[in-house]
Amino acid sequence: MGAKPRCAAERRGAARLRAGPLLEPATPSRRTATSVAATAAASGERAMSAPDFASLGLAPALLSAIGAEGYTAPTPIQAQSIPLLLAGRDLCGTAQTGTGKTAAFALPLLARLDAAVRAPQVLVLAPTRELAIQVAEAFRDYAREMPDIEVLPIYGGQDYGVQLRALKRAPAIVVGTPGRVMDHIERGSLDLSSLRALVLELPQLLEREHLLRRRGRARHAREVRLVRL
Repeated sequence: MGAKPRCAAERRGAARLRAGPLLEPATPSRRTATSVAATAAASGERAMSAPDFASLGLAPALLSAIGAEGYTAPTPIQAQSIPLLLAGRDLCGTAQTGTGKTAAFALPLLARLDAAVRAPQVLVLAPTRELAIQVAEAFRDYAREMPDIEVLPIYGGQDYGVQLRALKRAPAIVVGTPGRVMDHIERGSLDLSSLRALVLELPQLLEREHLLRRRGRARHAREVRLVRL
């Protein structure tokens, strides 16, 4: 459930969250956000964790999957992020490697999926194919008891035909590299009209978010939860 360090704050051993309301159809500079910050040095992480995942309000199917993975207590980044994302808040967070940042956003976003919607509801942008595959596998592990939820990784180097056929099945979660995601958007094969959450795995991917908005691809931005980790 860990991941590689993504910024200087992580290397200093800090876990930080910034949370705000739902995105408005405007540039991030116009958004109003509240902030939450917490020190999460390795020596103090357990003390700052919530008692267990059940106390965070996750559904039984997700709790069962977490138990199968062998995890019992959330880390600070999870304890702080999960309630905020379950409430539909925007979030920006950093934490040390090995603290379960993927689960911090994957679990609550899975909990908020609408099984009746046959279209992508969560889009995760990852900088490399390796990370895209890793994140997609994590989503699948956590959704093991959610049989109607399909997770699809899309990235360069894989045959377009394979991805096009998979996209026609309308996966609920798409994890991809920016270039291939933009290709599918331009082709019209990736429909973002039902998107509810956008996850950016690295700060430099923010420019891709702005590009999506400028091209009108995130026109339902009022419903999108933005997660930056």
